[in-house]
Amino acid sequence: MKPVLRETPVTRDEIATHIGPAFGARRLTIADLCSHARQTRARTEVLDELSRLRRTYYFELRDLWGELGHLPVDLEEVANCG
Repeated sequence: MKPVLRETPVTRDEIATHIGPAFGARRLTIADLCSHARQTRARTEVLDELSRLRRTYYFELRDLWGELGHLPVDLEEVANCG
């Protein structure tokens, strides 16, 4: 029997890697976050998660975690859960 291949889940660490550097002196919109993620060659799944955000502006990376709390922090957390 072949093993079932699972898609690597999006993690908060992955999102932080792609958009963390975008935060600075100005507020960012979802379009800004998606643009920066595209520039850093983020996976489509990362862009999908960013496009689901609801707030108008984000001032720092941790502003996203309330809306992205359903995502694991990192792949180690995924491995430990299951």
